[in-house]
Amino acid sequence: MKRGSMFKRLKQRLEASGPGLTVAVIAMVLALTGGAFAAAGKLTGPQKKEVEKIAKKVAKPGKPGAPGPAGKDGTNGTNGAKGDKGDNGTNGTNGTNGKSAVVTPEPEGENCEKGGVAVEVSGEPATKKFVCNGQEGSPWTVDGTLPPEKTETGAWAFTGTTADTNGIRVPISFPIHLSGGLEETAVHFQGESEFGVHCPGIVAVPEADPGQLCVYVNNADEFPVTGTTVVGIFKLDNPEEPGASRAGAILRFVPPTAAAAGGGSFAVTAPLLP
Repeated sequence: MKRGSMFKRLKQRLEASGPGLTVAVIAMVLALTGGAFAAAGKLTGPQKKEVEKIAKKVAKPGKPGAPGPAGKDGTNGTNGAKGDKGDNGTNGTNGTNGKSAVVTPEPEGENCEKGGVAVEVSGEPATKKFVCNGQEGSPWTVDGTLPPEKTETGAWAFTGTTADTNGIRVPISFPIHLSGGLEETAVHFQGESEFGVHCPGIVAVPEADPGQLCVYVNNADEFPVTGTTVVGIFKLDNPEEPGASRAGAILRFVPPTAAAAGGGSFAVTAPLLP
């Protein structure tokens, strides 16, 4: 048989076989006969190369095997050695000095009608601000006097029994004092015939003409106050003199014939200017 035909038939058989068998056969042929062929002069160098060429051509990689099981976790490594201490940083630069506020008196004028002070950052005129004095306060203060034609109002109330043999006295006060006391003709208790002439208000909105004190009653329809009789309005500094003092007045009622109660409001208006 010719050598070319032999190798051709060997190639066909190897190609039809699996890659594992092919490699095994070629290895065996080379191991067992390669030397003999070479010694007998029957397998030349080109022939060996042809065999190797056929082996490489027909040898195909097999399918990859299944992945192996995961390996065990390794042990934790030990902490590294502590590094050397770093060098100290350089000192920062000193800050600049701050600026003080300058406060100067501000006279009465365009900037402050009643005067005041001007405040600015030292050396920076554009920062100037004015703190002006307030306007003159209203005379409506505890220690002031009720201005002419101004009205202040308040409330009054009492309860009484037959035990009040000395009568019932109910004080009313003027937190802002009048410039002077009021005479008997200037004080009025609701129910009097001339009450509406000087007292145009109602108990919920008490009013009084200038220089008048008007005392309103909650139960005006049952005047005089239930269970009592009104004696009059008297001065604080002299409870026997009808009228009102600068700081207020006293309402007097006769002893009740049974349990009694009363209350209402008042209005007092300062007199007109002289």
